[in-house]
Amino acid sequence: MSQGLPYSTPMTNNKQLPVDFSAFHQMHRPTYLRWAETYLNHRADAEEAVDAAFE
Repeated sequence: MSQGLPYSTPMTNNKQLPVDFSAFHQMHRPTYLRWAETYLNHRADAEEAVDAAFE
């Protein structure tokens, strides 16, 4: 977990992604997660789908 958040910011090849993408991810992941959970009806599946989309 990075920065005390309940999830980590996406990383590629152990290198930190640009700060603007990290900010976008931190700001918008909860909204994407709620939307995905509405359609998938399962929190873990929603988290997996959203994380895969951000990767």
